[in-house]
Amino acid sequence: AYNANPTSMNAALDNFCAMNFAHKTAILGDMLELGAETLKKHQQIIEKLVECNFDSVFLIGENFQKCSSDFKTFNSRADFENFLKKTPITNSAILIKGSHGIGLEKLVEFL
Repeated sequence: AYNANPTSMNAALDNFCAMNFAHKTAILGDMLELGAETLKKHQQIIEKLVECNFDSVFLIGENFQKCSSDFKTFNSRADFENFLKKTPITNSAILIKGSHGIGLEKLVEFL
């Protein structure tokens, strides 16, 4: 969860999609510093997630929240942490990816 841009996010999703796990969960945080293409690039990632057909997808950050999606979105990591306290993720391989500024590495203690 140290860095995220459209290229690295797509590569991570491709690799996770190809892995053979019974259940998969993707937790993605905003990609920061994309400039004028920000919302377009986040929407493209959402479209890729639809293709991957993971069991669960959670999107964290203001940019993902502004996009069109049926996935569960959270404004901040703290909001998602509160969700995890009430609804833990079990029996699932988990992909965590987002820009460092979102702080997704701190989620480990809640998983």
